[in-house]
Amino acid sequence: MKYLLSTLALCISSYASADLSACKLDPSVIAAQYDIITQKGEQVVNQPFELWRNGNLVAHYQPNQRMSEIWQHLSNGQIRPIRYFEDYKHGIEYQSVDLIGTTAVPAWHDKYQLITEQQFNKMTLIEQSGEGCEQLQTYTLNNKVVALTVKWLPAQKLVQSLKAIKKDASEEWQLKHVITAQSEIKQKFAVWDQYQTTDYADVGDNESDPMLAKMIKLGFISHGASGFYNADGTQIEGSHHH
Repeated sequence: MKYLLSTLALCISSYASADLSACKLDPSVIAAQYDIITQKGEQVVNQPFELWRNGNLVAHYQPNQRMSEIWQHLSNGQIRPIRYFEDYKHGIEYQSVDLIGTTAVPAWHDKYQLITEQQFNKMTLIEQSGEGCEQLQTYTLNNKVVALTVKWLPAQKLVQSLKAIKKDASEEWQLKHVITAQSEIKQKFAVWDQYQTTDYADVGDNESDPMLAKMIKLGFISHGASGFYNADGTQIEGSHHH
């Protein structure tokens, strides 16, 4: 399954001038639940996806796969990824990586807001409505590769909807529910924090463990949601979630 994914507030505020002062919501402690529909030929797949933020932590949860990926934004400017397997209550901890937006190492904003700074810079703001927390901006990108439409909630730093149409495939995101109760969000991260973890470097010594065997089979997902397209609309290899 493919997922489309900054410097956070500074980057987004530069895309369109807007007075968001009426919104008292904290976008750094929030959760969003999405439905994602992908179609290729006659095959249509509908899967849920959840984005969770808690300060310098961002989690992407795939309910159908019972798998979560959490990134911690470290003070030295790196990100530290952990993949959790919910059924085993166990995680694999990876080495921290630099915040560079390459196909191998996604930048922090790719994970934080599901749409990249490069994508916004390539898009055209065609409509803006509402105010405060409910202000909504519509961006489009049309070229030979993809027709992309993004509805963006700048105060919440959330994608409300996203539709990408290519010659032989399409993908559509729809925001279904937003959680702003900080106690619920912090409790969610506290549960993950209680899971046992294994350092990735030690995985080879424990291949008999069923959870670790499953992890090895699946491999580590190197891209989050907006890794689906480059800024020019071309598909990024390796950004597939199955």
